[in-house]
Amino acid sequence: MRVFALGLLAALIAGCAIAPPHEFDSSANFATLKTFQWLEPKYGDDDVSVSHPVLQSPLLGRRVQQAVTAALEAKGYRAVEDDPDFYVTFHTAESESQHRGSTYVQLGYGRYSPHFGSGVLLDLTPRTFQEGTLIIDVLDGDSEELIWRGWEDAYLTQRNFDNESVSEAVRYIFTAFPPGA
Repeated sequence: MRVFALGLLAALIAGCAIAPPHEFDSSANFATLKTFQWLEPKYGDDDVSVSHPVLQSPLLGRRVQQAVTAALEAKGYRAVEDDPDFYVTFHTAESESQHRGSTYVQLGYGRYSPHFGSGVLLDLTPRTFQEGTLIIDVLDGDSEELIWRGWEDAYLTQRNFDNESVSEAVRYIFTAFPPGA
């Protein structure tokens, strides 16, 4: 019975999983895509201003390329040198975001309670933080037009851009690729 309950809980959690943010060209035929080629990102693109050195780092670019190649190969796509069905590249963006502090109930009584008593503590102080976004683009192999884009936001810290974190973010982004899979 316990195994059944755990299995049911796992199925419910999996059913509630939220797909990463993404968008795509509904007229593109994703079923024909089998091979890909990496396009180097354009650092310092006129359309996007990114001033954080980690987000413009060639080191990050290599981590992303390795993670993208691994994620696509795990899905059955093959990297090629010439005539790919699609190209893949990435971009980064940064922004300043705000959120309100957390609301929580504090339970306790006597001198071992942090506030020497019981009660509710409500903290709605706005907090500002830097947010980094990893954006992965898939472009048509013939026209080089954008056909799919996925992204992931994270607090902008050095540990969010190590090999493991980048690989995890890329795998998460590609859970929505190809559309309808």
